[in-house]
Amino acid sequence: MFFIFAGLCSCGSGIRVQYDYIKNEDFSRYRTFDFISLPNSLGQETRGQRLVKNAVIDELELEGFTMQFSKPDFLIAVHTSVASRLDIQGWGYRYAPYDLYYGGVGYGGVQGFTTHTYEEGTLILDFVDPVSMQMIWRGVAQGVLPPMASDERIIEITKAAVRRVLYYWPPE
Repeated sequence: MFFIFAGLCSCGSGIRVQYDYIKNEDFSRYRTFDFISLPNSLGQETRGQRLVKNAVIDELELEGFTMQFSKPDFLIAVHTSVASRLDIQGWGYRYAPYDLYYGGVGYGGVQGFTTHTYEEGTLILDFVDPVSMQMIWRGVAQGVLPPMASDERIIEITKAAVRRVLYYWPPE
């Protein structure tokens, strides 16, 4: 999970962002926030999750929101994951002899294929009403992660991914 967001924004349009929210909610009343703590059964917070939290704090404070530990207006749950993916590409076709084209058969099987494994990172930010404990907004970012990245690049990309997700908060 350390490299969760390395690469999410490196390709610009390579990041996919989605969001959803409660349609009739008055989002203007949400001005202060805090984070939902991980249950002890999930273990300690990862470095990737800490980087995301720091980026969320920076972005929300730039937009005029305030982090408040006592009775915040909304809570934020941070979810991160990395999944291995396999891409298979067929290439080059075998052609049948000329006279077989007229008999309805023209192409043979695939001559070869290539496989490529890669990592896809997912970031989910859930905004929760602290009284009802109902989710009021969700932002999701997904993208392909590069195989290696420096610490500075990881921080930069994490901030960019969070910025892209929070662009849709609060909904209009």
